[in-house]
Amino acid sequence: MTSKQAAIALSLSLSGGQGKTLTAYMVGLKVAKLGIPTLLIDGDPQRNLTDLLGVEIQNEPTLLEVITGKCSIEDAIYPVPDRDNLFLVPSDRALVNAQHFLASSANCSRVLKKRLEPVMQDFGLIMIDSPPQKNHINLTAIGAADVVIIPAEAVAKGIGSLTETWALLEECREGDAFDGKLLGVLPFRARVVGLQLTGEASTSLKAMEGFIGDVLLPSVVESVVYQRALNHGKLPSELDASKKQLEAPFDLLLQRLSDYVPALQTALSEAVPA
Repeated sequence: MTSKQAAIALSLSLSGGQGKTLTAYMVGLKVAKLGIPTLLIDGDPQRNLTDLLGVEIQNEPTLLEVITGKCSIEDAIYPVPDRDNLFLVPSDRALVNAQHFLASSANCSRVLKKRLEPVMQDFGLIMIDSPPQKNHINLTAIGAADVVIIPAEAVAKGIGSLTETWALLEECREGDAFDGKLLGVLPFRARVVGLQLTGEASTSLKAMEGFIGDVLLPSVVESVVYQRALNHGKLPSELDASKKQLEAPFDLLLQRLSDYVPALQTALSEAVPA
């Protein structure tokens, strides 16, 4: 990866409801807002990211056509409405048909990375939202990634999802299908009563830290503000400046990501008063 080449980040979880799409959404909006051309890729046939960003597709090229080679990556990139510097390769439920193509490919883990090559100089960051199960779409997303973020709900199910997702990454690394880095584990929906974490959230976070160590990021606390922000296609701070603290875990994530995105490092340093 050169200084003029995009970094590819992947939001990865093998269970639904872990915060995977919200992570891709928040990172994409925040990086683009700093003036860095950002490409989001909706790799989930449920197309949640496509819907959240308000990108409408009607018989237009999607990620399916890109993966299968029926169109170029350039033809499947759409601007996100009302957002400067933010673009999307959308998906729909037909994306499940990419499974057959990838399963018959000699090296499916490298297909998406190869398809992205023509636009690597056009973006600072490419962020992929993957499907919540172990399949060939996920394997090609892992193979493309320079860095991986694992969201995990701060409950027992989240611990199970984290360990399963980590095991898949290690399996891909051992098989030479992944040579990137785990950027961080992002705990989601940590419930707080008063100013204290609930017992379940506290126990879950301690278990995550014991398993994953210093890559554990601060918790994304449970809040209806995130859903309101998603409904309006905005960041929490854009709806209400007093909610800026809800973005703190993502701000730290951007700091870690800046090691791989030189333009982000510059933008963050200029955004902080000397």
